[in-house]
Amino acid sequence: MPSLPYKTLADHETLLAEKGWLNPEMGGTRVGDWLKEFREKFEECRIDALTTGRRKEFTLPATGIFNDGLDKVAFTLRYRYDPRVEALALITIQTKLGRTPWTYFLNGRREPPTPTEAYEKLLGREGPLRNEIVLNRVQREHDQLNDPFRDPHLDMNHPDFQQTNDLHKDEEFREYPPNDLTTFFNRPSRHH
Repeated sequence: MPSLPYKTLADHETLLAEKGWLNPEMGGTRVGDWLKEFREKFEECRIDALTTGRRKEFTLPATGIFNDGLDKVAFTLRYRYDPRVEALALITIQTKLGRTPWTYFLNGRREPPTPTEAYEKLLGREGPLRNEIVLNRVQREHDQLNDPFRDPHLDMNHPDFQQTNDLHKDEEFREYPPNDLTTFFNRPSRHH
């Protein structure tokens, strides 16, 4: 297969735009910052390649958010710059949804998938367990987000629970050890 006609940084930015890599679902990746990072990495790679006379590679991570925010796909785009022909090529795109990975081998000869196509491919690979996987993933994220601060006043298992809720808070019984009912009932009677 002949190489694709995408050689320059501008060509690749156009290709990414055409393929939807700058679309809202890539909101996990702030597009302006992402393009800036792409340009900086490219420039660094190009100078390194020209200096050494060897082909050099760099990777560009991205995050896509799908399914109303339930699914987060991690992408890694790997580029290679060849100083002999002064051409930038997209070599691979690694994708991962949860624990399900898929790599596209493009080698500068195939057009990349759109992020949505990549997401659909990963969905197919997650297969019949899909809903269970999503529920577990959402549950885990929910637990992390909503794991409430353990309030010692309310949580009986909290090490500070005894101290914050003890009888000795009550002025009258201050001299007795907290919650020690044996001494509480054995104390001298006040009715003499």
